[in-house]
Amino acid sequence: MATLTLIRGKPGSGKTTLAKMYPGTLVEADQYFVGPDGVYCFDGSKLGGAHRWCQQETERLLAKGADVVVANTFSQRWELRPYHQLATKYGVLINVVQAKGDYGSVHGVSKKKTDEYGARFEQGYLEQNGIDGYVVSLPRYNLSEVVFCVKTTDSEALKYYVKATRLLVPVLPAVGEVWNIRGCLIPDPYFEEVFVADDCGRLMPIGRNLISFLALNNRFPGINTRTAENLYLAFGDQLGDVLERGNIEEIRRKTSSSLSLQIAEMLVEGWQEYCSEFRVMEWLGSSNVKPLLVKMIVRFWGKNAIEKLSEDPYRLLAFKSWKEVDPLAITLGIQRNDKRRIAGAVEAVCYSYYDKGHTAIRLDVLSNGVEELLGAQVPIEDALATCQDRIVEWEGRDLVQLKWAFVVEQHVQKEILERTKMLERWPALLAVEFDENRLNKFEETVGYPLSPEQLKAVRTVFESPVSCIFGGIGVGKFHVLNAIFDQIGDRATIFLLASTGPATNSRHEIIGIKPISIVKFQKKLDEGGIAENAWLFIDEASVLDVAVAYRILKKLPRTVRICFIGDSYRLFPKGPGLVFHAMESAKRIPQVELVTTHRSELETGIPQVANAVRSLTIPEIENFVGLRKRKVGVSFLESTCVETTVQNILRVYRESKEYGDVQIVAATKDICGLLNQALHKEHRELREYQRLEIPVLNLQNCNALTGNEEITVGDPVVWHSMNDHSRGLCDGMLGTVTEIFEGQMWDITDAGLEVRYVAEIDFSGSLVKVHEDDLAYISLGYTIACNEIQGSQFERVIVAVTETGDNRIVDNPWLYTAITSAQKQVVLVGDKGVFTREVTSQPRAFDRVIGLNFN
Repeated sequence: MATLTLIRGKPGSGKTTLAKMYPGTLVEADQYFVGPDGVYCFDGSKLGGAHRWCQQETERLLAKGADVVVANTFSQRWELRPYHQLATKYGVLINVVQAKGDYGSVHGVSKKKTDEYGARFEQGYLEQNGIDGYVVSLPRYNLSEVVFCVKTTDSEALKYYVKATRLLVPVLPAVGEVWNIRGCLIPDPYFEEVFVADDCGRLMPIGRNLISFLALNNRFPGINTRTAENLYLAFGDQLGDVLERGNIEEIRRKTSSSLSLQIAEMLVEGWQEYCSEFRVMEWLGSSNVKPLLVKMIVRFWGKNAIEKLSEDPYRLLAFKSWKEVDPLAITLGIQRNDKRRIAGAVEAVCYSYYDKGHTAIRLDVLSNGVEELLGAQVPIEDALATCQDRIVEWEGRDLVQLKWAFVVEQHVQKEILERTKMLERWPALLAVEFDENRLNKFEETVGYPLSPEQLKAVRTVFESPVSCIFGGIGVGKFHVLNAIFDQIGDRATIFLLASTGPATNSRHEIIGIKPISIVKFQKKLDEGGIAENAWLFIDEASVLDVAVAYRILKKLPRTVRICFIGDSYRLFPKGPGLVFHAMESAKRIPQVELVTTHRSELETGIPQVANAVRSLTIPEIENFVGLRKRKVGVSFLESTCVETTVQNILRVYRESKEYGDVQIVAATKDICGLLNQALHKEHRELREYQRLEIPVLNLQNCNALTGNEEITVGDPVVWHSMNDHSRGLCDGMLGTVTEIFEGQMWDITDAGLEVRYVAEIDFSGSLVKVHEDDLAYISLGYTIACNEIQGSQFERVIVAVTETGDNRIVDNPWLYTAITSAQKQVVLVGDKGVFTREVTSQPRAFDRVIGLNFN
């Protein structure tokens, strides 16, 4: 690889002599002034042309693959920038060296002029340096990096854009905070240059830095620059101590009561919280504890955080694993046989099982887990005795629960059972009379009647404040819902909760009522926007975990009627617990199971296969013979190795696209990545063949979650990992890229952030402009994970059936969910042995140990 060496220094520093020590062709501005006769004749009016010649000559040599050495004063960074751009363009190594000699100028530059050069000599690129500055803006951040702008706290007040990884800065810098950053400057295509941080951390603001900190930081609402200056004028360098003491009367008196009582209280509270975070960070500094954890600790324990953790470091297990907390506790002086360590081990085992979906743990499992963590045998009775204030033992069930998990489950259980009695207590408020005539008109309109079990489901919902409708594919759950909604009409407000982003759109198409996401509904609850006589229908209730159920039931008015609808064999909750499944067959919960599959659904053959999978029976599936011979049903294309599976899926996808809507579902990121990249490449080649423009947007540096590299117009994409309800974006939403902006499209968000829009994406008919920070949440969508299709329907689904090791991602509910997401056709591609094994294996989620019991 070629090398570009830049020698910089003031006149007379020995640049040319030093340059001859490095390999490569020497290029310097002085050469421009050497005539054909070899005589040097400097002309200051032509200096700009000389430097342009240097750049052109350097590029000519680099294009030939030659090593180049450029020796010029380069006193300012803007003079270095074009050479760094050339190095990037030609992929060569760049090396910057400073000549520091003092030999006198051979061209007669005066000492005074030489000193002037030295005075304006700027730090160069790639040179290690440290700066202290306060944050003035946060122009860009995503999952992998953050760019924040600082002004140095010295008299020069220089402005730098600092780029740092999210590992260095897991908690976003706040405007007004003072930071110490070590690293180096490099050129940047968007910000001209950025200071790349190798290490950085917050500093406690002192002196006049307090003014900008209080005025700019959003911790202190109502404090502007003038108010902050008045505070500093009143208390000087003691301002921080005064705020920490919290003497609000003194603060208001010395500022002539220019602060309202409320603003003064928020000022003191914000400052004390910041000080607590800073002290905890310092206290844990040598233990490599991340700032995000510190923020959580302070929010939980406030200014008592250090005291609480000193008393028992194992309290950190609420946030971190045993592997991280135990070594920290031992460095803080905890002995290996300390009761706090034994109690911590009990909690750690409970937490680890909670993370696997369990809300309770059997005593024998807990005993083995504690012994493994401690490396010594401890009688389980003695271990439990060390943490009686944090756990609950179930008599007669040999179960143990973390106390807060017990409280959450008991609240859910009590609320649901109490609500079943509400019709007796408030009959006038809750009663919506069932109208037989209205039902007859509904059946006439849709063209077919409700079956006896469907009618029973409708009546059960009207007769019971809490009810459940269970049923698999093709049993008419949506037909029942439409009949219920028609009965309610405008007599009450209806909320239909959708479990995923895609489901909010697919349900709207089928039912006609716009569903609301769980997150958005929780926000409405917080705002108190739910009428007392409302009806709440929770669709795809099988994915409802106990924590979400707790948050909904805690604020939902007792008089709101609730109906849970779903299929208990589809995907289980990502979070812990089983709510919907615990209600199944519970005598105290009014419920109906729909079991009859309708003839129109049976024609595709999908319900028969799905029901066999649901009953842990190997279904009869024909071999895939191509879509030209069979365009409906379920078929299998067998292949045992991943490479063949990927190629077969691509072949089936190409053929399926001729017949309409198709979606590929896979279990692992590797297979998703392989298929997405292959189909993206084919899409690009097709656009090239059609002589269409192919603007490309690179995702590689923005997306820390996938290996996807780029998208172009026409690519399907999936929005993942976050919800942005201000733009109608939910985790799992599918879209298509409609435009990529190749120009500079900058805007200011409502939060005051500078953003550069890079593309427009059609998400279910809604055109959304996405900016650079959004790219962290966008991936190619030719192939997606199974949890992203929960609640969605596609004409055709191609399912990658592959071995996923001990994780067993591909299991019975996974296969069942993938199959039941298709309307016309399913093609299973991959290992038949894996399919047979998982279909006949009991779903692991049914093994979840929970405390909920509705009987």
